Amino acid sequence: MITTLHRLAQWKLVLPLALAFACFTGYLFPNYQAQLSALAGEEVQLLDLYPSYSTAEVQQLFSSIQSEGIAIHQRVTSVWDMIYPLIYTSFTMLLLSLLLKRVCPPNSLLQYLAFFPLIVMGFDYAENFNTLQLLDSFPNLDDALVAKGSQLTNYKHRATGFLLGFIVLSAIGYGAKWARERVKQ
Repeated sequence: MITTLHRLAQWKLVLPLALAFACFTGYLFPNYQAQLSALAGEEVQLLDLYPSYSTAEVQQLFSSIQSEGIAIHQRVTSVWDMIYPLIYTSFTMLLLSLLLKRVCPPNSLLQYLAFFPLIVMGFDYAENFNTLQLLDSFPNLDDALVAKGSQLTNYKHRATGFLLGFIVLSAIGYGAKWARERVKQ
């Protein structure tokens, strides 16, 4: 499996995925967030951007965006936020693989860090399904469901932090190796 990932890890695949990732992160989600803020009459954010949340905070958010905002949030979560994990997982897996295969020895177990984005994706999908349940059950929010969603969001954010750390460290390792090779020439 790692061999297949390494074979796919080429800039000609990484760059289009990076562009798609940037479109979602820099345009699509901020656009929907702006729509929700306009409906609420104040700055609000999509539920999965909160570091954690309580039942009162979810109740307040959903009340402020009203039924039209809830419909937008459902559409974003059920369509776009189901596609997004496929994009960022593919992007980060290929990017990590690209970096790690240049930094680590071929048989190193560190090569398997390229699969870590799958953990982030798992937390993200679990969180998305939980958010859809919360949106469907509003205004009768279940405290246990809210707590579960908050915990999943927290786990996703932590895993994302680790993932970004892996990418940065791999990029630094790649840069250091590239610089050493240039000095030798």
